[in-house]
Amino acid sequence: MKVGFVTLNTGTIKGGSEKLWRQLACEAQTLGHEVAISVFNHQLIDTRNIVTQNGKVAGFQFFTRKTFTGKSIIAKIIGRIEELTIGRFIISFFNKDIEPDVCIISCGGLAELGLKGNQKKVLHLKVPYSIIIQNNLDEWDFSLESKIAISRIFDGAVKNYFVSKKTLDQSEHQIGTMIKNSSLIANPIPTSPISPIPSSTRVQLAFIGTLDLQVKGVGLLVEALSKPFWEGKDIVVNIYGEGKDKNQISSLIREFGVDDTVFLRGWVDDMEEVWSKNHALVSTSFNEGLPMVIQEAMMRGRVVIATDVGGATEIVTDGETGFIAATPTVENVQSALEKWWTCKDDWEEIGRRAAKEIRDFHNNIPPPITVLNDLFRTND
Repeated sequence: MKVGFVTLNTGTIKGGSEKLWRQLACEAQTLGHEVAISVFNHQLIDTRNIVTQNGKVAGFQFFTRKTFTGKSIIAKIIGRIEELTIGRFIISFFNKDIEPDVCIISCGGLAELGLKGNQKKVLHLKVPYSIIIQNNLDEWDFSLESKIAISRIFDGAVKNYFVSKKTLDQSEHQIGTMIKNSSLIANPIPTSPISPIPSSTRVQLAFIGTLDLQVKGVGLLVEALSKPFWEGKDIVVNIYGEGKDKNQISSLIREFGVDDTVFLRGWVDDMEEVWSKNHALVSTSFNEGLPMVIQEAMMRGRVVIATDVGGATEIVTDGETGFIAATPTVENVQSALEKWWTCKDDWEEIGRRAAKEIRDFHNNIPPPITVLNDLFRTND
């Protein structure tokens, strides 16, 4: 059988929302299936390198698509013209001679199904398909035409998977109808053992994520750490990640005078190294699905300080297994960080409770392989 995988996320291929479909692609290939992968042009090299680390190169076919977007005003205008001309004739994620037997479509966010080009390609599929939604925003507003198209896409799917209940609830509210053939799904989180909290007196706090100010809210963290509360506190904040706003974040660190506290560490693959140094994790996102970094930190027995977005409160209980900032604002992030700091003597116990809570969560949610199993049963 040929299994198709499509990512509609135009961002970095290294993001957490891409891990699920990539793991499924490798598992399908391991099971002896041919795998066809469709990504955007700029994602091809990284996708090929990551995917083929865990599978035989011969088992994968790669296809690329144009994004019809650009960074400059002129590039955006040209992209829009191309989308309305060339784009209107493109009806496949792969090519005219290739169509898989089944297809998995991964969306970084529900908004990607609001794009007419994506709608057209999904609705043109003549094979069983499933949809994965990793993220959503309350603020998204779709036209009536898009709501109808998205509903048709969901209705036509074998199953629609969401990584958090909140993301599912948001989606149903936005399109104005119940998504009947839906299910929660677990992202692939390694079951890591609880690791000892570092014994150093200097506290190190990790932020792990894409350097995108509008999504990950790094600016909230930088400003919060400039408040008088932190004067004289022996703390270092390590920001791990890469992204388009690296230079802007570096400027913010200097402007808020926290360049002796906050450090950009770049992308780090070795989580053992990260958790051997860091006492806790902070997540200041404006929107999320169910952050994998939060789950991975909890697996390690680390306290998490997170904004109440996406499914964060589905796995973190404020004051018991972590600390929640009620909204993604400087004031609430600062308040949650203060609560965390003043509970220093309880970090180990809170971390143990967090590790149990995230394990219980994964024991009660369908594992990633469910996506493949459901599709294969449909095609039998």
